Amino acid sequence: TGGHAHSAGLESAVRIGEVVDLDTLARFAAARVATQGRIDAEFAAAAARAWASATRPNDGPEGDRAQATAIDELVAEYDARTLSPHLRAASRTLGRHLLRVAGSMLADPSELRARLRDAPRPIVAGAVAADVGLSPSYAAVVECHHLLSAVCAGAVKLLGLDPLAVVEVQTRLATDIDAIAASAAEPADVRDLAAATSMRAEVLAQWHAADNARLFAT
Repeated sequence: TGGHAHSAGLESAVRIGEVVDLDTLARFAAARVATQGRIDAEFAAAAARAWASATRPNDGPEGDRAQATAIDELVAEYDARTLSPHLRAASRTLGRHLLRVAGSMLADPSELRARLRDAPRPIVAGAVAADVGLSPSYAAVVECHHLLSAVCAGAVKLLGLDPLAVVEVQTRLATDIDAIAASAAEPADVRDLAAATSMRAEVLAQWHAADNARLFAT
C-alpha cells in the first residue's frame, strides 16, 4: 500500500544526527508510537466504529448521512492534528493506495471509494477494517504497527543496522501498542481523540519535503 516509500520521520532524524544506532532508534521509535502512533490508532478505531455503526442493514438514507458526517468530522479533526501540508498530502496518498488494494479484494468497494477517496490513511484503514468485519481495536493495532514498521524498515536501509536487532526494537514496543489499541477501542467524542503530535516532527517533515536528495517520501 505504499508504506515502503515512507520512514515516518526517521530519515530526517538520521540526517540531523538524532538517530545513529539501535539505542537512539529505540527511543525514536517509542516516541513516534506514543505520539503519531496513538493519533493514528485512535482515528483508525473511530473510523471503524463510524463505518460499522452507519452501515447496518435498514439504516437507509439517515445512515448514509450519519456515516458521511462522521467521516467528514474525523477527516477535519485528523487534519487539525497534522500541521505539515506535506504529511497531510502523504497520508492521503497512502489512503488512496490502501483503497486501491481493498478494491481488488472486496466484492463491491464502490461505497468505500466514494466516501473515502480523499481521506487520510488511518481513516481509510479503519473503514476498510470495519467493512471486512474487523474490530476497532484491530484497526488501531494495524495502524500503530504500520507506522512503526516504516520507522524500523527505514533504519535498516538508512543506517545498515542488523535487521534482527531492529525487529527486536519493534517487538519490544508490542505491549505499548496493545495498550494504545485497547484504549482506542473505547468510544470517544471525535474532539477528544489523541492530539499529542510532535511539533519537531512536523517541522522536520517540511524540511524533508524540500530535500531533493531524500530516499523516502516522509
